[in-house]
Amino acid sequence: MTQLPAANLSAADKRALLAQMLQEKASKKSYSLSFAQRRFWFFDQFDPGDPSLNILYAIRFSGPINLAALEKSANEILRRHTILRARIVVRDDQPVQIIAPFQPLTIEVVDRQSVPVVERDAEVRRLTLAEARTRFDLAAGPLLRIRLIRFSPTEHVGFINMHHTITDGVSMELFTRELGILYAAFTANQASPLPDLPLQYVDFAHRQRQQWQSGQMADQLAYWKKQLEGDLPVLDLPTDRPRPPFRSSNGATKYFYLTTQLTEAIKRLSRQEGCTPFVVLLAAFKTLLYRYTGQSDILVGTPVAGRTLPTDQNLIGLFTNTLALRTQIDKTITFRQLLRRVRETTLSALANQEFPFEQLVDELQVNRDPSHPPVFQVMFVSRTARPKAQKIAGLTLHALETDTGAALVDLSLVTWETEAGQLVAFEYNTDLFDESTVDRFFV
Repeated sequence: MTQLPAANLSAADKRALLAQMLQEKASKKSYSLSFAQRRFWFFDQFDPGDPSLNILYAIRFSGPINLAALEKSANEILRRHTILRARIVVRDDQPVQIIAPFQPLTIEVVDRQSVPVVERDAEVRRLTLAEARTRFDLAAGPLLRIRLIRFSPTEHVGFINMHHTITDGVSMELFTRELGILYAAFTANQASPLPDLPLQYVDFAHRQRQQWQSGQMADQLAYWKKQLEGDLPVLDLPTDRPRPPFRSSNGATKYFYLTTQLTEAIKRLSRQEGCTPFVVLLAAFKTLLYRYTGQSDILVGTPVAGRTLPTDQNLIGLFTNTLALRTQIDKTITFRQLLRRVRETTLSALANQEFPFEQLVDELQVNRDPSHPPVFQVMFVSRTARPKAQKIAGLTLHALETDTGAALVDLSLVTWETEAGQLVAFEYNTDLFDESTVDRFFV
């Protein structure tokens, strides 16, 4: 816009100029990163385009789709959650995040109607890998991308892809839930039923920094230092190939369903021992690791939601924190004894879950071996139950299992409940393991 003396501007021009000036001011303001954001930013600097730093959701849409309403719904979420407009730049030698003014996004539609029905699942897998490997530029943004694959007028697959610096698993579920709510409203020509958000993710990042700087986390730091004192164990799983000198994120995911009988047995045992199925499955996983390595000191990482205040619950952003759960196992201990030991460790860790994992790594002065993930080499991930298929305004939405071809650590066991039963997945580094080896882990 041409800059004219204010006296010569019309009222409309003055409003437009003011809006432009406010946008320019907003685009220059920077905010501190949370500790987890800083960690993933560092990973991206070390290995730009690492697909393990992308979080991808795939949704099958069955039925006629209203693309205009879908796009309007996505844009309302983009407007509501400012973190989705973030980019990360370096100022005064420190990474900070800048929130861009709202600009509507366009959903890219990819026409695959020529693909035969019998080949569509394979095409979805191919496109999933391609999308997962598409790089985000943290400094330029945007860090959110939505694509819609059209197989027919009534069959589509949507990809919602975000960089990990702006999202986590809970946030992806929140995004899809809000997408369904808004789509139902907008197809009926109604206004958004979602209330405005009193806080944003940058407020959480600021709160976390304040807690750290004020010393509020001193007791939690003392707890973790005691739990992880001494030399940290390096889990020596038998691999199919020598470990490369520099770890990559090349990976694959193998899915299995637990039998109904085994699922019921897990629930029954958890009731008898006064714990959750999470603890039973974690104890079983640690037993498996002990069996394959013969090591008695087993250290496993597990993510927690990290949403400790009510105001955090409805925000999109990277809240997830990681806990390092350490257990001593020997051949004399029974499984029920191990179960109680794991339960005690888990409960005490949850009581100290606010301490940022990134700061713990720094405080412990962990030896950073480029061939191994720091602190632990395996993870156990328990996700919330997958929502049942949503039926919205003539559409049925199904979440799809995805293999993004990436692995954050050597081996992860992921478990969650679905309509079809208890689903488990082994996410493994393909530089180290063959698929047949992972199959044997499950036997």
